[in-house]
Amino acid sequence: MLTFVRVSLLRSPRWRVIKRSENCKQIVKAVWLENDFHRVGCVGTDVSCDESGFAIDVANARRAMQTEFRRATGYDSPCFRNNIMEINAASNGGCMNDFEKLNSENIREESGKGTLVLPVGSVEQHGPHMPLTVDIEIPVRIATTVAGKMKGFVAPAIFYGARSLPQSGGSPDIPGTIRVRGSVLTEYLKDVIAGYVLMGFRSIVILNGHYENESFLFEALELCRQEGRLEGARIVALSWWSLVPQALLDNLFGDRFTGWHAEHASACETSLMLHLRKELVGAARVDNATPPRAGIYTFPIEASKISNRGVLGSTSSSSAEIGEALFEEICYKLVALVREHMGAAV
Repeated sequence: MLTFVRVSLLRSPRWRVIKRSENCKQIVKAVWLENDFHRVGCVGTDVSCDESGFAIDVANARRAMQTEFRRATGYDSPCFRNNIMEINAASNGGCMNDFEKLNSENIREESGKGTLVLPVGSVEQHGPHMPLTVDIEIPVRIATTVAGKMKGFVAPAIFYGARSLPQSGGSPDIPGTIRVRGSVLTEYLKDVIAGYVLMGFRSIVILNGHYENESFLFEALELCRQEGRLEGARIVALSWWSLVPQALLDNLFGDRFTGWHAEHASACETSLMLHLRKELVGAARVDNATPPRAGIYTFPIEASKISNRGVLGSTSSSSAEIGEALFEEICYKLVALVREHMGAAV
């Protein structure tokens, strides 16, 4: 079983190992000292500081932690990825992690061994600074990281999503968006989800990255449930932003965060893309002085009052460091949620 220690909220990390397993491959217990504040935790538990202590420079914190860890333990090859320290990842229960390796003769056996993570996104404009694939890129990257920490597979993503609405996706006059009718998307999602259950997957995570998809995804699941197409399966479906605590948003943005409905092409998405796919992010940083209010639809549509060049909120406060903090928190929370819901299955 993969074990990890959460280290996302470090400022001046200093680790001291007080016990190691006999083969020295797995740290059994460690002590973290933070400004004379001591906290002890076992591998696999949360040993980070409280939510008032989020690291500002998480990359430097990770490097400092790695150096101290090696000095304290003499163990020279821990894997540090996205601020989650994997100490003993040698065994994953014999599960084949690559979806591409599945075929008609091994799918029945392999599907029962691991969790399937299905990313759902959209092709949609994301301002002048980001690609049309943002809503796909982010959930796919999260899914890949999370599947790697469990006995998991990443299914091919669903690339096309629900109609982008003016108050949460910018004006329909801005080019670059594929719009799928809600009724079509719901029926499509029903068949995909039920198909994976029929294939033999009993542990399924559906990770959404497009704001307007969420209600149709939940509707598809409810209809599948009513029709008896989910029998024997355990499913977690969510949008990645549902895992971001308000305390982290307050720490990273203060009062500049105007709500997830107005986050389109704004600071969180831009920061995540700077962390995950920096080469795809342009130099433009657009701010919208009048972000739309949540839950209000008006017609005729006045594009100039909704977005600024397709950006609903602010991008000037974005950074790769913020993106890394968000990404690590999302991955950590998702692993914990899946293990809580799936139990021994993961």
